[in-house]
Amino acid sequence: MTGMRCSELPVRRSAVRAIALVLAGLAGLAWLTGCGSGHGASRPAAGRTSQAGHHAELRRMLARHADTAYVVDAAGVLPVNFATGRTGRLIAIPGIRAAAIAISPDGHTAYVSTLNSVVPVYLAAGKAGPPISVPGGAGAIAVAPDGRTIYVLAGRGVVPVDLASRQVGRPISTPGFLGTGIVIAPGGLTAYVTGSSGVLPVNLVSGVAGRLISLTDKPANIVISPGGQTAYLAAGDSMVPVNLMTDQPGLAVAVHASSGSIAIAPDGRTAYLAGLRNSGAGVLVPVDLGSGRAGLSIDLPGAMAGVSGLAITPDGRTAVLTTPTSVIPVNLATGRAARPIRIAGGVYALALGP
Repeated sequence: MTGMRCSELPVRRSAVRAIALVLAGLAGLAWLTGCGSGHGASRPAAGRTSQAGHHAELRRMLARHADTAYVVDAAGVLPVNFATGRTGRLIAIPGIRAAAIAISPDGHTAYVSTLNSVVPVYLAAGKAGPPISVPGGAGAIAVAPDGRTIYVLAGRGVVPVDLASRQVGRPISTPGFLGTGIVIAPGGLTAYVTGSSGVLPVNLVSGVAGRLISLTDKPANIVISPGGQTAYLAAGDSMVPVNLMTDQPGLAVAVHASSGSIAIAPDGRTAYLAGLRNSGAGVLVPVDLGSGRAGLSIDLPGAMAGVSGLAITPDGRTAVLTTPTSVIPVNLATGRAARPIRIAGGVYALALGP
């Protein structure tokens, strides 16, 4: 129909409307696919462009950090690419005396507890923000699933901190119980605090601590299943499951190593415990959570000084462990540990992004 005048087109008004709708649809498709750029294609609204750009930047950032662990050393937060074995640029935290690190659910910010404060660290910018003062000292730390609140162990209590306002809330008292670790259930309603005598549930809505779940051995670390129904603790030379619906411990699973660290695979089927054999050899032991049986251990060369941290990547392919002086990646498919990545400033805490 090229070359015909509009007056020569024998169409009705309804047909004109139909053609206009088709053309509008094609213009939208051209914008979505990137076609027509620079050739008079319609531009999306500014808000839509901003939102799309934000999502694209988030995807790029997550891709860049997919193989990155964040360790706290004597001077700040150090990115470590465990795929290449290279360390990134240190994010300095002046006067750091770090106890723990946790990363927000969106992967943008790490929170480092140090002395009497919590320091936000903006990972993309590579900068530390102003500290948030926490009276009573700042110990272990956990971020709520919605990313709006962090909970810090301070003295004999749990201190909530609103991240939008940077305001410290009223401490939740844990009388007679000195917590050493904290984890928040997936629903965000309950925190579980570990201490020398067991696990203490803390209702984050009412701000009241519950009844202590006593354990025979002192728990060193705790994780919660993705469904939120079971907690698993590294305690002594065993893994202890706790039914969170009844707050009752189950039968311990022997791993035959002093298990100081525990992590659970994203699919919730396998837990991994890291520790030392009686011989002093470092090992990573998988435990099938369906059968409650320990599998073949993975040797950890270079972990003779002990394992201080353990995390599993979101894709479930790699375990990342820390010793006091190194980071050790472990390929979970092959069951082989890579060469340790030495950290000159020492390793005090470990975290992976989402």
